[in-house]
Amino acid sequence: MNYQESLDYIKSLVPTLERPSLTRMESFFAAQGYPQNQLKAFHVGGTNGKGSVSTLLASMLSELGYRCGKFTGPHLIAFNERFVLDGQAIDDSSFARIATRIHQQSLAFSKEHEKLGSLTWFEFLMAMAVAYYSESEVDYCVFEVGLGGRFDATNVLSNVVVSVITNVDLDHMQFLGDTRAKIAFEKAGILKAGIPVLTTCDGDALEVIRERAKTIGCPLYAIKNVSLGASSNDIFRHFAVDYLTPEYDFHYVEEFVTLLKDLFLTDDFASGLNGAYQRVNVLTALMALGVSGITRPLISADSAHTLASLKRGLSKANWPGRFEILESQQFILDGAHNPHGAAALRASLLDKFGSDKKMVFIFTCFENKNAEELLKALLTPADLLLTFAAPASERNMYKPEQLASIGRALGAQAIVAENFEQAVKLGRQTIELEPLKSKWAPYLIATGSFATIREAIKFFGPEC
Repeated sequence: MNYQESLDYIKSLVPTLERPSLTRMESFFAAQGYPQNQLKAFHVGGTNGKGSVSTLLASMLSELGYRCGKFTGPHLIAFNERFVLDGQAIDDSSFARIATRIHQQSLAFSKEHEKLGSLTWFEFLMAMAVAYYSESEVDYCVFEVGLGGRFDATNVLSNVVVSVITNVDLDHMQFLGDTRAKIAFEKAGILKAGIPVLTTCDGDALEVIRERAKTIGCPLYAIKNVSLGASSNDIFRHFAVDYLTPEYDFHYVEEFVTLLKDLFLTDDFASGLNGAYQRVNVLTALMALGVSGITRPLISADSAHTLASLKRGLSKANWPGRFEILESQQFILDGAHNPHGAAALRASLLDKFGSDKKMVFIFTCFENKNAEELLKALLTPADLLLTFAAPASERNMYKPEQLASIGRALGAQAIVAENFEQAVKLGRQTIELEPLKSKWAPYLIATGSFATIREAIKFFGPEC
């Protein structure tokens, strides 16, 4: 298959199953000789922030001198974005070559295992990732969980260095359950016996993860005393780590916590990821490296060089569509698509503009999301909501009139635009309107779904 044929084939595959299972994925990799077991992996799950943590981790590992692969989703423009090696997305020819190989293996497998059926599209992508990073002879891989954890295709990984659960909130409830405890149960399915676990969860979600860790026997670390809008200085001054399985030795991790507090207590480091909420993700990625033990011999050998490499890795991290600031356009792109993500975005906007500015949001939302709760976390009555009919996609979108009605019920202004371009025009006219110009934040914010972000990328072109 050439590149376009590869894309067409992947898009033709079944997206998910009514009864999720790892049986087919495990059987497929067994037929190939268990290649996934040769990859040393950081496995990152959670409701929000898992892609950012994965990106920060991969960037730091590369700067430490390791050959590092990263498998994440969703992609914004091209499937290639999901397969990154030392900061570079896979090229078209390699994509087509590996897709062709997995296609051939998948056809042979389905003939021999008719009852198991064909790979779903995400399973196919997971198989591609394992093949790509195996042939690339990486030192480490960072795999972002796709959906949930227990039955996610990435959960066939067995050579895991650290399991990370960033947080647990209400999202994908039709698949994962309608409470945080139920969702935490699904996400805790990635835990492996003897493999350390790191999380920022609290409350009943943390209790579920703690019980799972105790049951299968793995050290559990919980980061606490962090908040979405806190400055880096405050986070690194006040954060602490709970050692929730006392039968394990935590001495080295305690040393690493002290080191982070000393090193990052001031704001003398920069992350390539903007937004106040990314500060918690920076801390989570750093602690994941500490919990893994990878940095221990490096710090012992040359602490100054190692810590400088970590800082460079943070500064070089790049994750488009997550509080991405287009300075020349005075635009912010953020794919917040659930209430927790919307609250994190709001905290970052307050951090950047202050609490006295009104905001203009350009917003679309997938129909399977709770638009009312999402907008409730995002809007104040002073804000302006601009929505439009997004182009047809594989998933149904809320009608813009519905979103405008929700916005008005929350007390905000709401206008239905013909398309993204008109929404931008109306938003800019609002911000520039005298004598109210000083009352508005000077940037428009595109959010609500990655469909909104894709429209912005198409509109602004190469700048994105």
